[in-house]
Amino acid sequence: MSKKVSISIGIIILIASILLIITMLDFEEEFIFDSATNTILGVRNSDKIQELTIPSKINGVKVKNIKISDGNMEKLEKVIIEEGIETIGEQCFYDSPNLITVVIPKTVKKIEKQAFSKCDQLINITLLNTVEEIGEEAFSECLKLENVYISDNVKTIGKKAFLGTQWMTDLLEGREENMNENLYKKIIESNEEK
Repeated sequence: MSKKVSISIGIIILIASILLIITMLDFEEEFIFDSATNTILGVRNSDKIQELTIPSKINGVKVKNIKISDGNMEKLEKVIIEEGIETIGEQCFYDSPNLITVVIPKTVKKIEKQAFSKCDQLINITLLNTVEEIGEEAFSECLKLENVYISDNVKTIGKKAFLGTQWMTDLLEGREENMNENLYKKIIESNEEK
């Protein structure tokens, strides 16, 4: 083989390797994950993401908790949380101004403080019967939030969990008709100054 051909093959291999590395970087795992605590701690390039699916496993390890809270998800419109996640952490999706849709699975037990606070475009939220705890200000200042479906199984609702939402305004004005009395009382009490 001539020297020219060897150099050409070497250049082609080098270019192919560089392209492969660039491709791998583009598909590099998007989550910062602590496998010891089964917790997603962050999302790479969070400022560019419009739709985010939180997986139930990363590298074969179960994910149980989400504690992203980087406050840099301005383009985020949709979040799908897969079955297996148990906790949505403090300020996880805080101030995501374009977040419209959130799919919360039946495995979630706890939504911590300000998890969805200031998500201005969020309109509907369904909290299935496995959710036991809603943290302080979890959905506060979600101005357009008008449809909230909460199971009677909720044990605690933190202070001001729904403060500043259209749903809370309607609730205070007596427009909610089909709610369990104990649940209604918990929600109203959580809105009161203490």
